[in-house]
This record gives sequence, C-alpha cells and structure tokens, in this order.
Amino acid sequence: MGQFHATIGDDTWDRLTELASQAKVHEGKMLDLIVEEYYKQHKQPEDSRTRRTRTPTKRERG
Repeated sequence: MGQFHATIGDDTWDRLTELASQAKVHEGKMLDLIVEEYYKQHKQPEDSRTRRTRTPTKRERG
C-alpha cells in the first residue's frame, strides 16, 4: 500500500483511513474502498477502442 499511499498523497490517505475506521471496515476491504475512491477522483479518459466513431457525412461518403 506504500506506493499507492504516495500516489494519492497524505491528505487523501488520511481521509480515507479515517472513513474506513469510522465504518469499522475490515482491512482487506479498506484497500478496495481506497482504490474505488481514487478512481472516482481521477477518472481516466475513455479508452479509444471503446469510443464510438463518428458517422461520415454524405459529403465525406461521396
């Protein structure tokens, strides 16, 4: 978890561990919650393979 801790920063780490302890979450589940929260905050752009392609206009089709 050390590398992940460094990635998200101390403030976020502290907030997440505080929330987990208040909820009395099992340590194994805590990492899942932290990862989920991290990805909510740092949404990645869509993968280009899943993005829909634009339909060509009549002019482009010829």
